[in-house]
Amino acid sequence: MKLSIIIPVYNGQKYLKTTVDSILGQSLTDYEIILVNDGSTDNSFEICNQLSDAHNHIKVFSKENEGVSVARNYGVEKAEGEWITFVDADDGVIDNSLDNIDEYLLSDVDLVLFKYSSSLDAAYTDSGEKHSISPSLLRKCVFDYATQYANLRAQGYYVDNYNNWACWGKLYRKSLIIDNNVRFPQGITHGEDLAFIYAYYSFAKNIIAVDKTVYFYRTDNVSVTRRFNPKRLINTEKLYEAMYALININKEDLNAYYIFVLNRLFACCYLYFADRGNNDSLADRTSELKQFCDNEYIKSAFEYFDGIKRFSTGTKTNIFMKLVLEALKKERFSTAIFISGIYNKV
Repeated sequence: MKLSIIIPVYNGQKYLKTTVDSILGQSLTDYEIILVNDGSTDNSFEICNQLSDAHNHIKVFSKENEGVSVARNYGVEKAEGEWITFVDADDGVIDNSLDNIDEYLLSDVDLVLFKYSSSLDAAYTDSGEKHSISPSLLRKCVFDYATQYANLRAQGYYVDNYNNWACWGKLYRKSLIIDNNVRFPQGITHGEDLAFIYAYYSFAKNIIAVDKTVYFYRTDNVSVTRRFNPKRLINTEKLYEAMYALININKEDLNAYYIFVLNRLFACCYLYFADRGNNDSLADRTSELKQFCDNEYIKSAFEYFDGIKRFSTGTKTNIFMKLVLEALKKERFSTAIFISGIYNKV
């Protein structure tokens, strides 16, 4: 079998059929859709079975709820395709975008990157051209998106609508995943894609980016990246640890990793400590931020290099990030929360 399309499903009844129909409407023939019901409490499992009864390409598996990482890993184990791709249960595939997909699934290719869109009505002017991209450069992009993607743009690559943090929108060679035990880390509820992608980049030798919009990313709901999450801090600490375990301990990789640590620290400031959904008092949030900054990876990021200068460019995000990091480095935690609150409003 050529392609396995893995869809983890948890309480996805609203869009699940639409998502699957977007795949069934393609011109694919040698493929399977693997629906992994992750302990849904709505009608998702029933919808999965209805779809499977109606279409021979669909296989359904059901398990207790353990999170999207375990569900995706489970799907990988059940997949029979030579290639694997992931689709979220509330997203989809652009009409006719997978036509002629075989021309990209070459014997010497390990990963294919496609573009994505948040609009089904866009007038796509994709050329279909493909370019090889260095795996080491993409590993740096995981940690330092702005700088490294600017480098790619300067080299003429089509990168503006690629998502280097998400597992979707890509075609992976299954044998590379299995042979190198590349898996989504358990216990991380946001950012789990990063560890999987970074590990996969470490083993991939030939990666191509195609100027073709394939994946539809639905944005009508509040993104999990923006929604207040009371578990954000412990999740971030686990992600710090998981990503550190994957890097090569050299100056170049450490530099990129610590930029990543500081980026995530800033995200915690405005998405957690300064978020309107956080009802704790300022005194409690200040105390918690102080404790969070005692994390060994955060302390090392500040000690390893003067990372604050890295964020001095003139974008709004970088200006606020620089101000917040400067406050944190001086242990002015309430000031950092105040500045992050302003960032949320502008």
